[in-house]
Amino acid sequence: MASEEEMKSGADIIAEYLVRNGVEYVFTLTGHTILSLYEAIRKTNIKLIAVRHEQIAAHAADGYFRASHKPGIVITHIGPGLLNATTGVATAALDSSSLIVISGDAPSVYEGAGPHQEINQVTDLSQFLVYVPFVKRAWRVNHVENIERIMDRAFSISLSGRPGVSLVDVPMDIFSLKTNKYKYFTAEHRINEVRFVPEHDLIRKAADYILQHRKILILSGGGVRLSEANREVEELSEVLNAPVVTTMGGKGTFPEHNERSLGFLGGWGNPYANKASLESDLIIAIGTRFGEVNSSSWIDGYTFDFKKTDLLRIDIDEKERSKDYSEDMFLLGDAKATVSDLVIELKKRLADRTAVTSNWYTEFRKDLDNYYMDFMRCEMGGERIKPNYVIRVLQELIDEDRAISLITDVGWSKNGIAQYFRIDDPLNFITPGGLATMGFAPGAALGFKIGAPHRKVIAVVGDGGFSSTISALFTAAQYKIPVVFLVMNNWSFGTIQGLQRSYFNKKFIGTAFTGSGQELYNPDFTKIAEASGALGFDVKTGSDLKSTVKDALNSEMPAVINVPTDLEPDVPITGHWSITDIYAGNVKYMFDRR
Repeated sequence: MASEEEMKSGADIIAEYLVRNGVEYVFTLTGHTILSLYEAIRKTNIKLIAVRHEQIAAHAADGYFRASHKPGIVITHIGPGLLNATTGVATAALDSSSLIVISGDAPSVYEGAGPHQEINQVTDLSQFLVYVPFVKRAWRVNHVENIERIMDRAFSISLSGRPGVSLVDVPMDIFSLKTNKYKYFTAEHRINEVRFVPEHDLIRKAADYILQHRKILILSGGGVRLSEANREVEELSEVLNAPVVTTMGGKGTFPEHNERSLGFLGGWGNPYANKASLESDLIIAIGTRFGEVNSSSWIDGYTFDFKKTDLLRIDIDEKERSKDYSEDMFLLGDAKATVSDLVIELKKRLADRTAVTSNWYTEFRKDLDNYYMDFMRCEMGGERIKPNYVIRVLQELIDEDRAISLITDVGWSKNGIAQYFRIDDPLNFITPGGLATMGFAPGAALGFKIGAPHRKVIAVVGDGGFSSTISALFTAAQYKIPVVFLVMNNWSFGTIQGLQRSYFNKKFIGTAFTGSGQELYNPDFTKIAEASGALGFDVKTGSDLKSTVKDALNSEMPAVINVPTDLEPDVPITGHWSITDIYAGNVKYMFDRR
């Protein structure tokens, strides 16, 4: 029989496991089911970041992972707590961010009896099933003796292969129950802990296949960012003298000031990246799922045409094989390790000859340089500043200080920056991809700053997105997290209003923030900032914008910058987005090309 000193509660086992895995922060909103876990964490050096809404906790944990590549930890209450976090957790899952979500649940001893806040419409004590469509694995802990083993599996699965979300659902009595049947799992799980590569014979075949082509284009995706394979992609570009384009999620994984960079492609990509893609005879796609934004809705002739261009694909996720395009070769493996092996093999073959490709891409690069120079001459506008001028100022700031990180939301703050920016570091640009969640930036910026305290962090967000997750500002003020919230304020959901302008005869129902008399309305964001204990800045003219952002960054305080912006122009769609066909009744299907 174990003595009392040898017994540990489920909450203590979790807290001690988190400590052994190097966890420094957890993001949470309280509730009666998780107080025992709070008490256990209080006895450690882990810091609780208590937010005002669970979606903020999930976005902050996501931002923390994107900055540090350490798993973001979210602790939520039963039912409404876990459900409030759903949007943020799904955003992380679809962007392959590693999160560990620990949720309290109703007491197991009352399973099915209808205890307070239990979800039991289909099966009893079943809130964990809500997350099944997007997590890598979900557990409900039924015995305190299993809790440490489940935590270890949750970390391992979340961080291995393609990162994602693990959910550990714990009935609240399990936190309090004690056991002496636990094992110290001492290994600290890390992203990219195990890097697997294809068989070397397949690497040799891939090298032979590549050398049969003369207009090679490398496509660097978000998987390159996750694998930390930036340098390996640069080496592949060097050895082949091949230009590089990126997806939105891969932006910055190849330095865009490099002479072989052709920037970001896709629906909102730059036109020269799209043109180069269509002219290439082989695309080496690394760590991309070929999402709709990056593939111009999979309609041939805008970004890709794989009837004319060969495709060699490198990805860590077997499920991505032939999902959108039938590749000519598929290398299943970690991006960093696989590209490294491929470079070694290519160097052997090219030791006594020049690079395989000619400078076929130089005209595209020249045109792209002019494209950027034209953009940097854009006008600032009058009382309402043009959104492309805001992007221009942010580019100037990053050119002066590469330690600035932009955490973007949706609309101009995402698509405009992706199209017009030139960056050399993936940490300069963080954006929500798969779910494209409005309101991502404010919460994610908090976690990003905590995960990368040496970076200067600007959350670039529209007034619609900021309004929906404004409580992130209160958390920033509470913990004195020096994040700048730059609000591009156009008194509307601007991207959707742009579609109404183009396809619905300017009937702005549901998008313009108007009152009963059709006057535009927004709260005073700067006064809210000041009332919250943060700094508030109103930008009156475009000429004040740059100095205002510098002042806010140098203040080392949380700050809100309200920037009145014009509704026009929209971000140009230089590729294609099939939603425009759908509005016009001219529906095109991706399987038309198969």
